[in-house]
Amino acid sequence: MAEQSQQVEPQKASAGKEEKKWYDRIKIGGYTQFRQSAGLSGDVENLSSPGDRSIEEDTNFYIRRARLVFQGDISDHLSLYMQSEFANGTVGVRDMYGDIYFDKKKEFRIRPGLSKIPNSFELLQSSRDRLAFERADPLASGVRNERDTGVFFYWTPEHVQKRFEFLKKDLKGSGDYGVIGFGAYTGQGLNQSDKNDNVHLAARVTYPFEFSNGQFFEAGFYGYTGRFVPTVATNVAAGILDKPTFDSKGHRDTRVGLHAVLYPQPFGFQTEWNWGKSPQLSSDLSRIESDDIHGGYVQAMYKIDGSWGTWIPYVKWQRYDGAEKDSVNAPFSKVRETEVGVEWKYWSGVELTVAYANMERTNVRTLKHVNDANIMRFQLQWNY
Repeated sequence: MAEQSQQVEPQKASAGKEEKKWYDRIKIGGYTQFRQSAGLSGDVENLSSPGDRSIEEDTNFYIRRARLVFQGDISDHLSLYMQSEFANGTVGVRDMYGDIYFDKKKEFRIRPGLSKIPNSFELLQSSRDRLAFERADPLASGVRNERDTGVFFYWTPEHVQKRFEFLKKDLKGSGDYGVIGFGAYTGQGLNQSDKNDNVHLAARVTYPFEFSNGQFFEAGFYGYTGRFVPTVATNVAAGILDKPTFDSKGHRDTRVGLHAVLYPQPFGFQTEWNWGKSPQLSSDLSRIESDDIHGGYVQAMYKIDGSWGTWIPYVKWQRYDGAEKDSVNAPFSKVRETEVGVEWKYWSGVELTVAYANMERTNVRTLKHVNDANIMRFQLQWNY
């Protein structure tokens, strides 16, 4: 009888160690941003931004983003990430990629699929974590929607993986896009097919330094190059009576940039700047040509943890002179903008942001330049 009981025990132990199926490892999450904007003074009627339609005339309550994320480790060498978008009255795919790891420490990986381009800090930082209402135009105009289809290589040493994880969780970091990242992508934008059988090349190097007092500071540089095919059309309201001519093989589209981030512990500072060439509508509105772009932003913030939750007041200033290549006819855009706001988080999963902005920007639809407009914006965000 003793021998029989000894034979049964290993079978019970084996049954208890049954591995989970791949779908049991999938996690579901996401966030929603609900906005309301109010014009205070200035030329609010003609105000427009490629990134935020809530500031436009005759817009009241507005769902800026509604994301649902599926992610998980399928095996020791494969992770999946899928993100869908339900805002603006449409349903679309924002991310659809797999991370394929070459080693058990997960220091070396490739990422094929639809994903963010290794680029600036703010473009890689999730909108869930960003303080300002929108990404700065000087950076977003290079990779609008931050994503494209391609394949990228990332290298992140094990100790830096832990830093990136901590910074994203507690200090609004960008996440792990490698100490070194590079690759190739279509170059025509999110969910757009290729138009010239040509790829863009991108590369990024960044490093999060940790000082002896626990303060984190990150700095890096990045760039991309390729040829971009613009979309053209007549626009009578803007004075474009004939479609502008352009090179069907694309125009030179290249940028380099720098970023530096002192994480808010409690004071923080963040800045980025980039320079390059981009397809742009000529001054006589007749053709597309590659022209100079330059611009960037600076942002200061202060993190306050107390009995009334976490408060992060901030101020952000940006300027941009260059094309909006993803807009029809790739018009020139001039932006000067100052935003002052505060993010408040009292309950877990719920955040409220209130901000005032003084804007000087070009309406890329009408080509009318708004010299001065003042608005208030309110955003309620819930995470799940």
